[in-house]
Amino acid sequence: RVLVTSTRGHIIGLNFDEDESNQPLELLDAWSERTVQDRKTIIHLQLWATQADAVVLCLDDDREGERIALDVRHIVLPLLSETFPIELRVRRCLFSSLTLDSLKRATESLH
Repeated sequence: RVLVTSTRGHIIGLNFDEDESNQPLELLDAWSERTVQDRKTIIHLQLWATQADAVVLCLDDDREGERIALDVRHIVLPLLSETFPIELRVRRCLFSSLTLDSLKRATESLH
């Protein structure tokens, strides 16, 4: 059984203390807090995850896509069945255009 759904942009935010520097290297060690930006989508993903054995995340192959994929993985992984080994439960499909060839290559080389 294949289930298909989507997200709309970021669902988890990352907030830093206002007193922190905005220099990238200093932010690596800075205090931060994860905040929910889209509760409705999180609930939706949790519901779908309880009905799935594995998830393939199809997001843009850029930093923003990686961040969204990490957030979705964090939400769904604990809820997926244990049918597959943990390293196969959440896979990543990398693509940067919606052409047939690009999507075929992406699905043939899941990460």
